Amino acid sequence: MSFDFDFKKVFSGVAKAAPELAKKVVGIDFGASSIKVVEVEKIEGVLSLSTYGELQLGPYLEQGIGSTVKLPLKKRVEALVDILRESGVTAKQGVMALSLAESFVTIISLSAKPDEDIGPKVQVEARKYIPVPIIDVSLEWSELPNADQKALSREVLLVAIQNDALKEINALAESIIMTQRHSELELFSTLRAITKETDTSVAVFDIGAKTSKCYVAEGGFLRRIHRVQTGGS
Repeated sequence: MSFDFDFKKVFSGVAKAAPELAKKVVGIDFGASSIKVVEVEKIEGVLSLSTYGELQLGPYLEQGIGSTVKLPLKKRVEALVDILRESGVTAKQGVMALSLAESFVTIISLSAKPDEDIGPKVQVEARKYIPVPIIDVSLEWSELPNADQKALSREVLLVAIQNDALKEINALAESIIMTQRHSELELFSTLRAITKETDTSVAVFDIGAKTSKCYVAEGGFLRRIHRVQTGGS
C-alpha cells in the first residue's frame, strides 16, 4: 500500500474544489502536541461532518497534557488507533496531513525569458535552497502565474518532502489497514479550506503548539510563507 504525497493538489489553486471523494473519508493530522481526526461523508450529494476528535500526545510518553513530543512509530500507531476508536470513525479511506516541519517550502525567482524552459534551472537552484541532500527528499515545483508576460524573472513554488516522513505515513496507513488516499501538506489544506474564489489576497496565521506560521496567498496561489519556532505551548 502506498500513501503518496499529492503534488497535484499542492500546485493547483487553493480556491479550487477538492477532487471527488469516496462516500466517507477521514482526515488525520498529527501535530506536535495532539492528533486530530475529522470524518466527512456525502449525504444526498452534500459533504457533511460525520465525527471529529482530538487526543493529546504527551501522555503516550508519560509527559503532561499539552507537551510537545515526537512519538516513535509504535506510539503513533497506538494514538491513531485510540482516536479512531474513541471518535467513532468508520471510514475506510483516509487522507493524512503532512507537517510543515517535515518539509521545505519556498518561492524562488529565476531570471528567464517568458518562453524559456526553466526546468533545468529549477533543479540547479533547488540545491541552493534545500538544506538537506536532494537524495533525501521528494522534490517538486510549479511556476506561479505572472501578470507581466514580458518580465525577465519568473517565480517558482518549490516543495521538498522528507522521504522518511513519507515512509512513516506509509507505515501508519498499513498499520490500520486503511485504503490508500493521497496526502497533502497542511498549509495547502488550510488555504483551500478557508479561502474563497472571490478572494484576491489572504494572509493566514497558524499558531501551533511548537511553531507559528504565516501564509500569504494571492489569486488562489501561495506567494509567501514565514515561520518561527515559537508556538502555543
